[in-house]
Amino acid sequence: MENSLSIQNVLSQKNNYNLAIPFVESQQINPYYKLSVSLLYVDTGVDASHIFKVGSRSLGNNRYEDLFSLTKPFLQRLATEAGIQFAPGSGDVVKVDENTWKASAFGALRLPDGSVRTSNNFKVIDLVTEERKYRLSYEEKAANGITEDKAAKAAAKKYAGAWQGGTFLIAEPDRGKYIENSLLDAMAQLRSNAPQKAATGAILRVIRDLLGIKGTYTLNELKKPFAVARMSFSPDYNDPLIKQMLLQQAMQSVG
Repeated sequence: MENSLSIQNVLSQKNNYNLAIPFVESQQINPYYKLSVSLLYVDTGVDASHIFKVGSRSLGNNRYEDLFSLTKPFLQRLATEAGIQFAPGSGDVVKVDENTWKASAFGALRLPDGSVRTSNNFKVIDLVTEERKYRLSYEEKAANGITEDKAAKAAAKKYAGAWQGGTFLIAEPDRGKYIENSLLDAMAQLRSNAPQKAATGAILRVIRDLLGIKGTYTLNELKKPFAVARMSFSPDYNDPLIKQMLLQQAMQSVG
């Protein structure tokens, strides 16, 4: 992390950074506040837990590029560095029915001109819908092969099949068993974690909205640091008016 950059330098060289800043040009800074900029770097290592793969996109000529999303721990670091404040009750969960949980979150972020940007969002976990998504995903993997290294090695220990490069292809007689067993494990885990997942999802949506975080990034994009701006209360203590206000506050505290 680095704090020596000015907001003007970052915005003038924005192609060198992933901007986690809710404005595209330097606004008039409120005289009672100080604007600082920090750089946060993503560790793309497998064990760092900063990113996770969410899919890929075609580059043409049968070439593909992996796409990644930021994890909860890294997004929370960005929120802390930016000074996002959450209202009491953010992340509280309501059970709608036996298969549905809903959570809401409200957050606020101070901008350079002293105004406040807010975001109100929610996350719904519907087990019926999630089960359909999981089934489609496992059916696709059963038909086309498992490319994720950890999942492929685990499947190779349980089911018949063959390796094709870094992809494990499940033998056709075992594909149905793979789909049903994987679906059972995934839904059992989701059902136990659904309330927490709804709460986390609502809060992370607010963070992404307030900071302008994209849903997916390529590895090349993640090599660039995330630039985060933060406003902090920093008045001119040499100003006689400020001194008088501080003295009055101190006397009230003593009283």
